[in-house]
Amino acid sequence: MSTATIARTAIPLMGASEMAAAIRSGELTPLEIVEALLERTAAHDGKIRAYSHLDRETVLIEAEALTREAKGGKFRGPFHGVPFAVKEQFLVEGVPTLGDFADTNPAISSFDATVITRLKEAGALLMGKLFMVGPSGTPPSRNPWNIEHTPGGSSSGSGAAVGARFLPFALAEQTGGSGLRPAAYCGVSALKPTYGRNSRHGMFQMVYSQDHACIIATTIREVANVFALTAGFDPADPSSRPDGAYRGDVTLSKPPRIGVVRNFFPEMTDPEMNAAIDISAQKLAEAGAEVVDFVLPAQYKHTWANAAIVQCVEGGVITMKEESQRAAKGLKPRSS
Repeated sequence: MSTATIARTAIPLMGASEMAAAIRSGELTPLEIVEALLERTAAHDGKIRAYSHLDRETVLIEAEALTREAKGGKFRGPFHGVPFAVKEQFLVEGVPTLGDFADTNPAISSFDATVITRLKEAGALLMGKLFMVGPSGTPPSRNPWNIEHTPGGSSSGSGAAVGARFLPFALAEQTGGSGLRPAAYCGVSALKPTYGRNSRHGMFQMVYSQDHACIIATTIREVANVFALTAGFDPADPSSRPDGAYRGDVTLSKPPRIGVVRNFFPEMTDPEMNAAIDISAQKLAEAGAEVVDFVLPAQYKHTWANAAIVQCVEGGVITMKEESQRAAKGLKPRSS
């Protein structure tokens, strides 16, 4: 099949695995994919504002190198030439780290976060960094389905970029709901892995015991394909699990049993959302799952207070450590 069989306008609608397969078959080159995504970004990101850092020249140079390698039959890994970007919370070598989009004195990282390194080793092409919500409040990113609406936070740029099809997938982060929420708001899929499955080395922390490196992608199948590349033990991360790797599909010996929570949450949720949950439960049951109602114990009400206490304490410790490091370098406190 020739390159012409895939229209340039169709490229942004492809998933990561589709792009990888098209590159291997010769239907597309990494450069063609990057050019198509950059065109789409240029046309729409002025309003959506997903990207906080995008170096077009560097990205095109890397895409050309990946294209030459592919044409020569050399592939760095299963995602050779597939573009992605990351939430500002992940460190990228030589790039400013905007913990807050209004930060006028951002630090510049000297290394890549582990999850980024693993994706690069698989051949993926890092396009840039994506806005997150910081102390300044409302993010600059807008929802691609309606720019008057929020894309969700704090992984606002990650949800918006994938929802707008600037990228087939992006890295996000979740402490409370800030990885899954933007994906839901922007109509795409996401995963908050079990604690310790994705390394957090090089991802600046908010709350030690609650932070997770997440994945946002066009579909849940694509999320799983990315997770197979990022997951696994990392000696540089003390919270990393020795059994953290994921290498593909899990074969179930029987249909899954799925619980639908019927207290605490429904009373705080709009009727439209409760109806959507019931529709989803029905579809899961029709697909063969055992779907049951689940009622949380009364003690669950203490979770809200406990979570707030943990976040305040751990977040305070992290902030003090960061400010001490800034002071040692002669930098002003971020709060000033």
